[in-house]
Order: sequence, then structure tokens, then C-alpha cells
Amino acid sequence: MPQPLVWTQIKQGNNQPTGRSGHTLTSVGKNFIMFGGLDSDKSKSKDGKTCPNNQVYTLKITQNNCEWKLQQCTGDVPLPRMGHSACSIHNKDQLMIFGGYFTSKERFNDTYFLKVSSTPFVWSQPSNQ
Repeated sequence: MPQPLVWTQIKQGNNQPTGRSGHTLTSVGKNFIMFGGLDSDKSKSKDGKTCPNNQVYTLKITQNNCEWKLQQCTGDVPLPRMGHSACSIHNKDQLMIFGGYFTSKERFNDTYFLKVSSTPFVWSQPSNQ
């Protein structure tokens, strides 16, 4: 008979991101890459409302700890968004995102690639966009 599943809460590091929704968390190589989402930190917006962001965090999980790190990125950085799709591609050294939206009236139909094997991470956009 299969063993029951057991959830374990692990400790968060000091650099964890603010609460958010509509983000993606994608396994890329030995890390997880979190991109975008609707940020719960209202102080970041001009009008005091929650708003999407285009932050990139890496997450390394050890047996007892989560290590978050906000990554500085260069290149064709995508506009802030939430509700996008993401997947790992090219021998697990790139993240691809597609679409999403900024507001209920402002939706995206674009594709971006994030190369995570370089320092800093580099965003690019296909030339046919």
C-alpha cells in the first residue's frame, strides 16, 4: 500500500520575495526561477495599488532551507506581467515566457527568453516579434 504524502514546511531565507499571485516558478537546471506576478507590496506603485512586476528570483532548496536571490537581469527585459506561461528550454539553461497581462485591458502576445547560465541573467526576444 502506498505511503501517505506528508507536507513539510521549510525555513525561508532572508531574501524571500513579497507575496504575489499570477507568477511562474519553473525548474531550470538545479534551480527554480520565479518570474513576475502581482506583487502584494503596494508601496511599489504610484497609486498605492498592487501591480505586476518583472522581477526574477532564483530559489535553491536544501533539506532544511530555501535560499531566494533577486537576480539583476540585462538585455530585452519584458514588461511587468502576471498570468503568463513559462517553461524551461535548451538543455535547461533558458526560461521561456509567453503572454500574460498587466491590467484587465492590457494583454501581451509576446515571447521572451532568459539565459540563466550567464551572469547576470540575459533576456532576449525573438526577432520575429
